[in-house]
Amino acid sequence: MAGTIVDSTLTLTTLLSGVAVLVQSAEYVSLRRTLSRLRGSFSNRIFVGLIASQILLVILGCLLDANGSFELRALNSSVLFICTLLISLHFRGSFNGGADSMTLVVLSGLSVALLFTHNPQATHAALLYIAVQSLLSYLVAGFAKLRKAKWRSGQALANYLQKSSYDVPSVVRAWSRRPALCFASSWALMLFEFALLPALFDETALLGWMALGALFHLTNFAIFGLNRFFFIWISTYPALYYLGDWIWQKAS
Repeated sequence: MAGTIVDSTLTLTTLLSGVAVLVQSAEYVSLRRTLSRLRGSFSNRIFVGLIASQILLVILGCLLDANGSFELRALNSSVLFICTLLISLHFRGSFNGGADSMTLVVLSGLSVALLFTHNPQATHAALLYIAVQSLLSYLVAGFAKLRKAKWRSGQALANYLQKSSYDVPSVVRAWSRRPALCFASSWALMLFEFALLPALFDETALLGWMALGALFHLTNFAIFGLNRFFFIWISTYPALYYLGDWIWQKAS
C-alpha cells in the first residue's frame, strides 16, 4: 500500500508540475519580444534554448513516466530543475516571484524522490519537503494577513482590488466597494489558509480543502490572470495528500 501511494504521488506530481512548467514556457514564448529587450544573465539565444529545453524535457518526462525507469525519470527531472534554475538566474532572481520559487521547490523535491526511489526514507523525506513547503506557504500567508489590522477589517482586500495593477473585472471592483463583503471575504480567506493544518488529520476534510484550494487559485487565475500560481500550487497537492496519509497511518 505504501509503495502504491508513493508511486501515485510521484506520477501525479510529475504530470502536474510538467503542466505548470509548460504554462511558464508558453508565457515566455508569448513575451519573447519584450523579454529579448531585457538585459539578462545569458544571451537571448541561450535563454530561448533553455525554454525549448524545458518544453522538450516535460514531454520526455511524461513519456518516461509511463515507460521509463526511475533512473531516467530522475535524470530528466533533475535537468528540468537545472533549466528552471538557470532561467531564474537569467532574471537575476525570478520572473514571477513565489510561483517560480515553488516551481524550484517541487522540481528539486521530485528530483530527489525519483533519484533515491530505492531508498524509501529519502523518497519519503523529499515528498514531505514538497508538502511542508506548500503547507507553510498557506500558513505564513494567513499569519501575515492576520497580523495586519487592514486585513482583519477587510480594507486591505478592498484596496488591493480597487488599486490593483492587474486588469480586475469591473464587477469585482464594484463588489470590492462593499465593506461587509470585503470583511467577510478577508476572514474567509484567512480561515481557508489556516484550515489546511487541521484538514491534514482527516481524509475527507483534506480532500474538501483541496477542492476549495483549486477553486481559490482558479478564481485568482480568472480575476488577476495568475496562471502560474494555479498550476504550480496544484502540483503540490499530491504531496499534501501523501503527508496526510502518513499522518493517518501514524494515528491508526
